[in-house]
Amino acid sequence: MPLYWTQMIPDTVFFISCGQYLIIIMSYAAWVILIALLKNRTINKFNRLRRFAKGVYNRRIRYGVFN
Repeated sequence: MPLYWTQMIPDTVFFISCGQYLIIIMSYAAWVILIALLKNRTINKFNRLRRFAKGVYNRRIRYGVFN
């Protein structure tokens, strides 16, 4: 048994160990951007969809980061 060992991929160890957290954060950021675009009056002309997006923003995104 060797006394020390070297990593096979020394530069990407951080991304290997926290990759699942980065995927979760990126998917949450994509969700926030999608809702922000849908609740914008100039981009989304459908009133019911815009109201739904505003409700999702107020209920889930606004305080969801803290929970």
